[in-house]
Amino acid sequence: MAKKKKNKIPRRLRKKFQKRKMSNQIIEESRKRLLEKAKADPLAGDIKIADDPPVKKKMSDVIITYAAPLLAEAAGREEQRTALHTAIWFWNYTLMSPDAQSEEKTALDKQIRAGEGGREALRFIDEALPYMVERKKELFPDNHQVITDWEIVDTPEGVGLSVAYAMRKDRK
Repeated sequence: MAKKKKNKIPRRLRKKFQKRKMSNQIIEESRKRLLEKAKADPLAGDIKIADDPPVKKKMSDVIITYAAPLLAEAAGREEQRTALHTAIWFWNYTLMSPDAQSEEKTALDKQIRAGEGGREALRFIDEALPYMVERKKELFPDNHQVITDWEIVDTPEGVGLSVAYAMRKDRK
């Protein structure tokens, strides 16, 4: 009689492990789509894309850590998506020159005024922007990677994030 294989994952953790495994697969598929999109970009020229870049921490994890205060306030997947989009905008904003920041902020203000909930959204951006700029300086002062593209996907655990990024030209 064949011996039954003992499952090394405790029974109480199996469901959580399966969710994590499914989430990782969904995020990996998202990462592959971003890589293919970047490789197909006619403006990319001779850019080399590292499938497994020699970075200590994945940029998607960096952004999720950076976005933690926004994500903590999010009640549901749609608000989590909005929090991540907003955090990516804040992140890239911190890497711009003061003139570019001014132009970007003006463009965002116009865009928000044109949409619904404009006044409340503008107030939130004005209150959160200085905090998020300072948060970037404190947590990631030496990270000058600009998020060039991203994908937010639904996973069994909530939302997952895949990002494409580039080093600022003046920081190479």
